Amino acid sequence: MRNVIFLTLLLLFSRLGFSQLNSVPVQKTETQKIEDRIKTDFYKKYYYLKPSPTVLIQIIKDSEFEKLSPTTKDDFLHNLSDEYRGFLQNKFPLLNSIFISKLDKFVYHFLLKGLGYNYKHLSDISVSVNSNQKQMSIYRLSIDPIDSQNEKVLARYNFGFNLELIEILSLNQISNSLTKNINWKSNSTEMAAQINFKRRNQKMLNIQKNTSPDYAKMLSDKVYKGVVLIGSNMTTLTSIAAGNYILFYKNQGFEFNTYLQNVNTSDYLKNNMYGAEPMDFLAKEAHSDGDEKNIFRISLVSNVFRAEKINSDGIKEVIEILVPQINTGSDQLTTRLISNNEFSDWMKIRLERSGTELIYLNGSCWSYTKAMFESAAVNSPLFVNIAAKTVSLIFNSKHQNGTFYVFDGLQKRLSYAAIRKNLMTFADYKDRKKDYYVLPDEDNYIRDFNNSALNQFDFEIKLQRKFNGQFLNYSIETDNFNLF
Repeated sequence: MRNVIFLTLLLLFSRLGFSQLNSVPVQKTETQKIEDRIKTDFYKKYYYLKPSPTVLIQIIKDSEFEKLSPTTKDDFLHNLSDEYRGFLQNKFPLLNSIFISKLDKFVYHFLLKGLGYNYKHLSDISVSVNSNQKQMSIYRLSIDPIDSQNEKVLARYNFGFNLELIEILSLNQISNSLTKNINWKSNSTEMAAQINFKRRNQKMLNIQKNTSPDYAKMLSDKVYKGVVLIGSNMTTLTSIAAGNYILFYKNQGFEFNTYLQNVNTSDYLKNNMYGAEPMDFLAKEAHSDGDEKNIFRISLVSNVFRAEKINSDGIKEVIEILVPQINTGSDQLTTRLISNNEFSDWMKIRLERSGTELIYLNGSCWSYTKAMFESAAVNSPLFVNIAAKTVSLIFNSKHQNGTFYVFDGLQKRLSYAAIRKNLMTFADYKDRKKDYYVLPDEDNYIRDFNNSALNQFDFEIKLQRKFNGQFLNYSIETDNFNLF
């Protein structure tokens, strides 16, 4: 077994390449210098023209964009998506209420479409909540023109992608429950969404100001356990992310003594939520899916790396790293979404059995918006959701970033103040540019989570797309159909 584990780790690191963990500055090639010039020339024109969607596409076409390598083109378009999304939000404030990762995704595919590349025919429903005005706005987004089936809409916009404001609901008028059914066509494909509200009778979320997680209660069983979930949407970054965590723990004296293959990811997570040895913290390393309706996407099957260390005080520390197993050459579905409501059901069983906190490091870009929906669904202060208001970086113990400092702090059982002190050494956190995680002892965290109007309701959004005459659950992340 040890040889199997060693060979598996060796394979993982050989894929990763030690050069990525110990990189040093290198001189730019002539090709890279040309690419830098092309991008510099483009942005000079971009900022000067402050373009509309049509103008934006034209100045890309007029530039030397086609001379870039395929990889550089893709990086350029992703960076431009982020830039242009920010430009649109400044010009059209209503976009500030829509999940940023979702907007980035729609802008990116609008750019692909405008430049004549293959793109995904994305279409989605988005809900935003104004807690001060007790209102909920329902939006419909689509890359392709929307056929609203003669349904009245309040406003239509073309940002390169299409956006419709369908309805603004007063939450005070929902006395008990409400269901909204929305149907439309996009790219000749029938779409359907159902939004369910049910007013809660139980006590609303009431997060108290604590200086740290309740480590004492977590350690009552003499075990401190963490789980790292590598998202199934990390693709080529999967081995890098997993390798970074494995290296981090090996350097702290943990022994990887168990390697499990082909485990059922959902069952494994549920066992860690409320089984015989429940986890104390869960770190998600994944892209956001551009989706506030679901907590994360998992592969149906994962490989698990487990390491342990016994401390001098008798506490056993355990880490389990779940690495997705994706068969990209198969037509069979290999991933599924865990909805906020399903995760809430898991958490309720945990609270009934153990009553201990679960610290959740919400390691995806702009996850603070998602966190509002997730925590409202769980509706318990024992679910501690640490999320980012900015882009979040992949955990890296060699070149320490904000994600590292939060994770390292949880692993070392530090207070929130101590974690924040370490975060302040990372310039991008200090400047609120990247890895700006809001910690649970901060006043704005407590205010935002406790005052969210979402806390008043059990709330669910279902999105479906018609395929072969049947409506199937759908996600914009993979543009695939998802049977739950």
